[in-house]
Amino acid sequence: MKRLEYPAVILLFFYLACAFLLKPWSLDFPLNDDWVYTWAVQHLLEKGSIRLSEWGASTQVVQILWGALWTKILGWSLGSLKISTLVSAIGGAYFLNSILKLLDIPSYLRLLTVLLLAANPIYFCLSFTFMTDVPFLALMLLSSFLFMKAEGAAASLT
Repeated sequence: MKRLEYPAVILLFFYLACAFLLKPWSLDFPLNDDWVYTWAVQHLLEKGSIRLSEWGASTQVVQILWGALWTKILGWSLGSLKISTLVSAIGGAYFLNSILKLLDIPSYLRLLTVLLLAANPIYFCLSFTFMTDVPFLALMLLSSFLFMKAEGAAASLT
């Protein structure tokens, strides 16, 4: 098993410390527009079908499925949906670190870059809601990492 590098450990500590200070799981009320996505998840769980709100973004189908998965694991609450976004935020920062590592960026610059993302006011604040922005960025970073990893593997074959 590969050992975690200190940028990943510092990032994980940063988010866990913030999460325990803010306690998003105890905030059982919607923040910003996450009520739209919360409503859609609740509809899926109660009625068994996906119903898209006109208010929601085009990425809401993935968000609804992601939220339904987490509410199956943790039970229905806005707090469990907010935890799902927090996990996405940590994952997004981790995959940014992984991309920078593939580019042979020194660890101190990787740490600075990842902390700049994690501490960005928009990213940080939306990490504690059930909005689509952070999970979308996390999926984009994951797909970019996988693409770069596959490109590197393909280049080594030629």
